[in-house]
Amino acid sequence: QSAANLPERAWLQTFSAPGLEAVVEEALRVNPDLQRIAAQRDRARASAKAAFGPRLPSIDFGLGTGRTSVPDGQGGRTAFNVANGDLTASWEVDIWGRVRDNFRAADSSADAAQADYFATRLSIAGLAGRAWIDLIEAAGQARLTQEDAEARARTQGQTERRYDRGVAESLDVRTARAAAASAQAT
Repeated sequence: QSAANLPERAWLQTFSAPGLEAVVEEALRVNPDLQRIAAQRDRARASAKAAFGPRLPSIDFGLGTGRTSVPDGQGGRTAFNVANGDLTASWEVDIWGRVRDNFRAADSSADAAQADYFATRLSIAGLAGRAWIDLIEAAGQARLTQEDAEARARTQGQTERRYDRGVAESLDVRTARAAAASAQAT
């Protein structure tokens, strides 16, 4: 299946975020579980192809050559070349459906392995996407925390200047200092 048709593509494209797509692609490329499941899928496909074989006729062909000698009746031997060939054709009549059922079982196993592969891709893509969103959220929170600390420090400075001019009370200064210290601590 082409990369454009993989199951995780549908929801990835709704974000229109190249960074997210790069993170998901990297997670899918290096994930050992996905590599293991892909190998299982490939084995199941090969088994399904092999299970189809007994449904077809079998043809065997062989050639042989040799040299032999036989008594010539006069005390000597006559040598001659021998060539032989054989052709064998066989086909199992599947009266009870054993061959058909084996093929269907192998084909179903291959389909299940393919579904497992796509489900694993989707799960890994979802986990990588969630981690990417969490990272962006954490960066936003850090930025907001920094902006809040800067705003409280400005408020503290303004309150201290107002106190110096006699416009604010000492309680206002202590409150502004505590708020600035609290914001700086986080």
